[in-house]
Amino acid sequence: MNNNAEYLSELKSSDLSIRPAMHWEVQDILRLLRSAMVTYRTLGQIPEDRLDISTETSRDVLKAIKSGFVFVAVDPNDQILATARLRFMPLNRMHPVSLVNFPQLSAQEQVAYFTRFAVDQRFRGIGIGSKMLDTCEKIARDEGLRAIVLHTAISNESVAGFYLRRGYTTDSVDLSRGYPRGFFVKIL
Repeated sequence: MNNNAEYLSELKSSDLSIRPAMHWEVQDILRLLRSAMVTYRTLGQIPEDRLDISTETSRDVLKAIKSGFVFVAVDPNDQILATARLRFMPLNRMHPVSLVNFPQLSAQEQVAYFTRFAVDQRFRGIGIGSKMLDTCEKIARDEGLRAIVLHTAISNESVAGFYLRRGYTTDSVDLSRGYPRGFFVKIL
């Protein structure tokens, strides 16, 4: 990746494209996820062994690429700056789900689950995350889904705030992993 300070300062989200990940990008995606999760874990004061990413392997990433929606945001040189996954699944496969705030959704309803979201730290704050999330929301709408959902540490105020500013609402809080994870929902 180009470390040129001028390049970093001039790059804009409009310079990026978002596309499906390719199988040969597994190592780059895994490296980006692990790097981003160190910051996420630190800001959220999360024990290292409590994050799924700590046990994820190259084989897991490859399987996700082959079986689902794994996306990358790339610069004009095709360097990966961000990644995210979408999984389509019924709400009742997620724990916990109260749906008190979302009576229009049933527990059996298919939703898009937004996960494994990471932006290279050097490129945060220029709109890459928003562009990635917008793209995933559009895909979910195009698939006929009425909602997109995600989990994130509510103790990480910057990340939780990002989703709240983008129209997500906290449905419930899960403590099963040893830290408070908010279950966020957005009606599309």
